[in-house]
Amino acid sequence: MDEDTLRDLFSGDAPKLRDISTEGASHQALNPGSFHSLVSLALDTCYVADAEQITRFPSILAQTPRLVELSIGGDVSATWPYLPVVTQPIAELRECINCGLSGFSADQTAYLLSAISLPIVQVLEIWAQARVIDDVDTTSAFSCLPPAVKVPFSKSETLTFSLEDEGVVLYSEVEDLYTLEFSESHYHMEHLSDVGRALRSFIVAPMQVLNLAPESLAFSSGDRLEESLYTQDFWKAILLETPHVTEISIRGTVPTPKLIAALRDPDLVCPFLKTLILETKSRVHTKALKRCWRIERSAMPKSRPLSISALVAYIEFSRVKRFAEQCRNVV
Repeated sequence: MDEDTLRDLFSGDAPKLRDISTEGASHQALNPGSFHSLVSLALDTCYVADAEQITRFPSILAQTPRLVELSIGGDVSATWPYLPVVTQPIAELRECINCGLSGFSADQTAYLLSAISLPIVQVLEIWAQARVIDDVDTTSAFSCLPPAVKVPFSKSETLTFSLEDEGVVLYSEVEDLYTLEFSESHYHMEHLSDVGRALRSFIVAPMQVLNLAPESLAFSSGDRLEESLYTQDFWKAILLETPHVTEISIRGTVPTPKLIAALRDPDLVCPFLKTLILETKSRVHTKALKRCWRIERSAMPKSRPLSISALVAYIEFSRVKRFAEQCRNVV
């Protein structure tokens, strides 16, 4: 669909039109102000010539206050200048319950969330592109989450991360009513060091930006990322931000030796950790696990003993029962 078609869509006269969906079109000419019944708008894989055109989206949405469902997908360049957030929203979607943003960089996504008010949104799906500008990780979109999602999400007791070849996904459901799926891709990054920093920055952002204090962390992967990404410092940075965690779960192809090494570090204390679930193909040795818990327990004051009621490990499925039996009563 070209710009002329969008500019004169239905000759601007379609008072009963409820749904608009485009793909691969430029959004610059869209003026939906006369579509008073519009409740669903999907602008997917929009052609965006430069960063300035991203600022056109809020002006379009200011004309559609009755939207219930919104989806915007961009096709942008990772080389564009940083796009700062705004202090006051440009559009307010008072009835929007379901919103999806994809294909924009982290800073551009933060801009859109700051410029579009979503006071009652319940389902928020975001797929942003990680960016490193002047050696600074720009996973700043967490700070611009709509309060309608941010407040309940801040009460999350479990954080579930899926580490995939193209990016990392954070999924959370709160109170059976709110759903947040926040993803950040790094497939476009050339340097592995940038990928590692972006991964770590994204994972710790809920704690650093939103002050979450999760009791359970879950990591899974169906793709085999570079093992060098999972350094001991990578895991230490995450564990230092989650001192109240009681359960850590690792599944899939996520390698675990550096995690075990991080937990074995005397300077890192996880005083409430009770359960470690390892359901992975990575090789982990019983002695290393036992040594980890002995050192950690010895680092705790006598008045605050380490409480480990169960250590459950699933390693290389042929050894499940024997390994779990060996580790179950490690205290």
